[in-house]
Amino acid sequence: MTMRNKITVLILLAGVLPLLVIAGVAHYLAKDSIVEVTLSQLESIRSTKRAAVEHYFSQRKKDIALLVQSVKSLNNQTNNALEQLRDTNLQRVSELIQARSQDLSILSTNKNLGQTMATIDWVFREAGKKTDGKKWQQIVQSHTPWLDEFRSARELHDLYLVSRRGDLYFSSGRGDELGINLKKAKDTPLGQLFEQVQEQKRVILQDHSVEDAEGKREPLLFIGTPVTYKGNDIGMVAIALSPKTLLSPILTLGELGESGRSYLVGPDKQWRTDPLNRQSLPLSSSVAKLPISLEAVDRALAGESDSGIITNGKSLRLAAWRPLEVAGQRWAVITETDPNEAFGRTAKGGLGKKYLETSGYYDLFLIKPNGLVFHTAAQQRDYGTNLLEGPFADSNLSHLFQQVMQNKTVGLTDVAAYKPSNGEPSAFIAAPLLRQGEVEMVVALQLPLEELTQILRPGTSLGPQGDIYLVGSDRRMRSDSSLLPESHSLLASFSGSVDVNGRELPAVDLALAGETGTLTNPSDTKLYAYAPVFIDKLRWALILETGPTGGGSALSQLLTTLTFICLGFIPLVALLAWVGANNTVGPLAHFSALMAQLSQGNFAVQLKQDNLGDLGNLGNQMVEMTDRLGQMAAQIRQAATRLIQSGLSLSEVAENQQSWAGGAFEGGVDNRDYTAITRAIQDLDAILKYEGERALSTEQAAELTSLDVAKTNRSVNEAVAASRDVSERIFVMEETSRQIRLLAMNAAVEAARSGSSGEPFIEMAKEMRTLAEQNRVAASEIHRLSTSSTQLTKQAGQALSTLSPSIRKSVELIHEQSNDRTSQREALKALLEQVKKLSSTPTASTTTQPAVAPLNRGISQKIALLNKRSEELMEALASFIPPRGEEPAADTHKEGGSGGNLFDH
Repeated sequence: MTMRNKITVLILLAGVLPLLVIAGVAHYLAKDSIVEVTLSQLESIRSTKRAAVEHYFSQRKKDIALLVQSVKSLNNQTNNALEQLRDTNLQRVSELIQARSQDLSILSTNKNLGQTMATIDWVFREAGKKTDGKKWQQIVQSHTPWLDEFRSARELHDLYLVSRRGDLYFSSGRGDELGINLKKAKDTPLGQLFEQVQEQKRVILQDHSVEDAEGKREPLLFIGTPVTYKGNDIGMVAIALSPKTLLSPILTLGELGESGRSYLVGPDKQWRTDPLNRQSLPLSSSVAKLPISLEAVDRALAGESDSGIITNGKSLRLAAWRPLEVAGQRWAVITETDPNEAFGRTAKGGLGKKYLETSGYYDLFLIKPNGLVFHTAAQQRDYGTNLLEGPFADSNLSHLFQQVMQNKTVGLTDVAAYKPSNGEPSAFIAAPLLRQGEVEMVVALQLPLEELTQILRPGTSLGPQGDIYLVGSDRRMRSDSSLLPESHSLLASFSGSVDVNGRELPAVDLALAGETGTLTNPSDTKLYAYAPVFIDKLRWALILETGPTGGGSALSQLLTTLTFICLGFIPLVALLAWVGANNTVGPLAHFSALMAQLSQGNFAVQLKQDNLGDLGNLGNQMVEMTDRLGQMAAQIRQAATRLIQSGLSLSEVAENQQSWAGGAFEGGVDNRDYTAITRAIQDLDAILKYEGERALSTEQAAELTSLDVAKTNRSVNEAVAASRDVSERIFVMEETSRQIRLLAMNAAVEAARSGSSGEPFIEMAKEMRTLAEQNRVAASEIHRLSTSSTQLTKQAGQALSTLSPSIRKSVELIHEQSNDRTSQREALKALLEQVKKLSSTPTASTTTQPAVAPLNRGISQKIALLNKRSEELMEALASFIPPRGEEPAADTHKEGGSGGNLFDH
């Protein structure tokens, strides 16, 4: 690589390196700035999201509190409805039984009844105690229609007439019991009733059931009372009440829904009334075999009056129960309904599926203090199970239930897989419903965790690499990740492993430790903001993360922009470096070489003005100076040569003249000799005149050259000053290189502090130091060249200082020679006059010899003096005129020459 290319590369590096350093530092500082801004943004968003999460759970607590009040109100409303209907039915049943008893008492005192009974009894006996005889039928048809009307009007199951002997000789329903003797059938309800009536002589109620023709037992209530006729006891009148006659006229079940019903149960746990509902149950079956509230029956028959959730095997009922005393016997009055229908009715602001649709919760639970889940809105597998003993006793809902029962306050459970929800991760919030300080039931909600994901959506605030999520103490997700929705969702986290689907990060650890802050992770070049979220007794980690450039890859865009700027500036800097190298170093080298030639006295060099660059003024003066020096040197050399030749010619003429004069004086001359002498003197005079004019011209050129030398000397001094300025600028370049090395060192230190993310900057810093060193070496080289040029310039100045007196002396010598030529011409003129006289007067040669001899001696002396001055002039010019026979170095610095350009050395 040539020196020109080296200098160009070095200047290119000197121009590009600061730009690269600035770009690198700008990138580094911009990275820090962007990281700082991004972290600040993360902190701001973190505060907002943290408040939103806390508000979410705060709202859930408000929801559960309102739900408890709603459940309490609805429960009270339902219980009140059940109890009100229960009490109404009990009152109506009591009133109906009492009314029928009074009706029977009034009937027993009716005279027509006594006469009718006596007549039918006589016919019955006459017919052999048979009821199929014609006479008996005729008597019955004529005497009992009013009894049939009595039965029909009061919706009695049957009406019986019994003689005092126990013969049942009339039945309004013409049942199978007609014709039997009740004394012989004491195990029947009527037999027992007849016996008690005979003993107590009052109205007696007999609760029992009878078998119909198909062998099915049908519950009936029998009421009997004695009948007297004409003061004599003639028997008993009795009625049988059907369950339909007891409750159907008075029962209203609209408030209890489709599953609501009300019924009476006897002490034998057999039906006493129809379990009135929209789907009637057969009265012939035992209540033990039907889906009724056996627990309520038992508690009512035990004398308890209450309402609540009761069980019948797997069935759950919301019931109200109360005992009913009937003729010394205890019945159970029950009203009940399905709790899911009771609490889920939309008309009353129910808690069914409609509630889930409007509230957004996944499920709603009502749990008894014993752990029984008696209502769920979603009707999953947990309905009807016991959270303390059932299949889900180890679930997070069971743990929450026990916590609420113990603390009697609102509780929240952490997320865990919940089997009734197909094993999906679920979380619950629960609160107790208290009555007189005791837990009546626990109300629980299954939280919609997808709302947390919606709350934590980063949107566009964190850019495409932004993500916000919650992590639990088990390092599993509590919300879905926006960046990794498949592998790091709530569902994937609990169905997979923590290593693959969880989040084990330093930020998570710090947040779970209760710390709040920001973090840069060199391993994944991401920025994190973290904070703990305290929910009841739970602690979750709120994590915000984004890429190293926050939203929109600003750092990448900046780096791309800086790269394009650097790439765009490199050609421009390269061009400027090439032009600068040519305009600065080329002219300096060219000028230095020229000064070296001038310092050696070679004034015949050619100066190329197009290579002078910033030294244009000095170059122009050097061009003028070298041209004039060359012209002056040529003129002086020619003048000196001619002077020497003239001196020689004069010497020869003088010698000839002397010899001629001597000969003339001795032997005389003819006219031809005088003519030749006259022509010779005239020729010599012409030579002296011509040489005088050339000497005058040379004297003027020497004078101008002296002035140019002085001016050039000043320009040389300016060049020395310019070289010093170049040296100072080179010192600035060296100082810049030193600062760049220092900056590279600092950048390397800062990059090392940044860890693995700063490794590219360490490599850049190394390159910066290398380039700075190369720049320093180039500056040193330029400094060396500048110093050498300065020395050469000083030497040229010293040569010019030495040359100036020589030129001045040459001017003086030329001036003296000019004066001598004038004297010589005057002497020649005088000699010519003498010669003319001699030519005209031949005899005067002897007389004129004394006059001519002094003239000859004067001319000879003048010629000798002229030769001496010519030799002195040649000695004076020897310092700057090349010796005769040597070629001037005029082409030394022509284009392509060996010394024409510094870059060619």
